[in-house]
Formats: sequence, structure tokens, C-alpha cells
Amino acid sequence: MEQRNFINEVKSSKIQFETADNDYQRGLKLAKDGVISQRDIEQLKSKKEVAESQYDSAQKALSDSKIIAPYDAIVAEVPVKQLENISAGQHVVTLFGKGEMEAVVNIPASIVATVDSKQNNVASVILQDVSTPPIPATFRRANLEADSASQTYEVRFAFAVPNNLNILPGMNASLKLTREASSASTRLLVPTFAIFEQNGEHFVWTVDAQTMQASKTPVTIENGIGEQLIVTDGLSAGDVIVGAGANYVTEGMKVRPWTKA
Repeated sequence: MEQRNFINEVKSSKIQFETADNDYQRGLKLAKDGVISQRDIEQLKSKKEVAESQYDSAQKALSDSKIIAPYDAIVAEVPVKQLENISAGQHVVTLFGKGEMEAVVNIPASIVATVDSKQNNVASVILQDVSTPPIPATFRRANLEADSASQTYEVRFAFAVPNNLNILPGMNASLKLTREASSASTRLLVPTFAIFEQNGEHFVWTVDAQTMQASKTPVTIENGIGEQLIVTDGLSAGDVIVGAGANYVTEGMKVRPWTKA
């Protein structure tokens, strides 16, 4: 910003403060000799404090006339002209950060409403028309208010720029989200009718492939609704279970595979 007026204000307020401070210090000496009263000292002190506050405000205003980048960056765009009057909140500069960028996506409300925020999702950025592996990305922030025109929510993901690529603002890319399997458990989709509850715990009937006998097996499931539920513990890939009618099976009951006629 143009600093001439700010600098003049700092100089003027500094002189006023120094004058008020000198008057106060002189008044303290005169008060010891009984020349002036305590009331006069209080008035001189008050004038000094007011002048000091005005001086501090002027210094702060001068400091605020400069915009300091919060990180090392390259100025990509300055959409205002020199000596142009600007208003609070106006976009005055675009910075191109070194080493890290953001991918911005707009997600429809219909998708946002069905996303489970508790899932372990891994994000990656895929540049269009560039033969390069997906770039790992991390969630940064999301707008909680939808755009009035498109009814979409803006979500931003940060990613580090690979050394062998020149990525510039405005380039098109795709964002890929994949669910990360938990290392501590196996996540399997199981028909809802295969799961039953007893005393607050969930079970399925596993079937021995040799004897075809059913055994009650405790499982851990994720909260959800639908025709299938996610089992995170208790089953392994390849286990055979009773897929329907779990409430009608008993321990040791023999079952047989169901086949279409």
C-alpha cells in the first residue's frame, strides 16, 4: 500500500508522545518540590498514555501496509493496479507456493450426503495428459456451505509437487479416493441376513467344508445399513458362512450348499 500517509502519521504521533512523556517527567520533578499538585501529575500521565497509544496504533498501521507472504512463494498474479483503492477482503495477489499445491474438487450434495467420514480413504491426484504415477494427496479443508448455483461443495487436497514435474495453477487433474484396508483386520462384505445378534454381540454361522456343520462365530461389524454389512474382524477371505436364515440355524446343524435349479 502507499505508505506516505502512514509514515507521516508515525512521525507526528512519535513527536506528540515524546513531548507528552517529557512533560510528564518534568512534572514528576516539579511535584517533588511541591510546585504542582498530584492532580496535575495525573493529567500529564493521562496525556502521555493517550499519546503513547496513538503512536503504537500508527506503527501498527504502517506495519499492516505491507503484505508479508506466510511462506516462500512465487507471485503468480496481481489482479490490482498500483495506487488502486481496495476494500477489505479483496483479492490482491495470487501466490504459487514452492513444493506444495492444492487440488480443488467440487463434490455434488448427493455424494456428500452418503460419504462415511470414518472410512480410511487414501487420496491421490492424477494429472490429465501426463504419463506419471498418481501423486499422494491429503485432505486440507472443505466448504460446509454449498455453492448456490451448482449445489456442490468445494473440497481441497494438498500434495507435494514431484521434482521431475512442472505443475502450474489451473492445470486439470482428477482426484482418486480409494478405501484403505485396515492392517489390523480384514474387511469383508457379508449379507445382512447372515448376521445375528445375541446379548449385544454379533455372530455368523461358519460352515466346515468337510462336515458341513455350522458353528457360531463372533464377528465385529461396522455401523451401516443396506443389503450388506462390513465385517472387520472374525472372518477371513474364503470362509464359508450361512448366507440367509441365520436365526433358524443351531450349533452343529448340518447344512448343504444352495444351487440354482
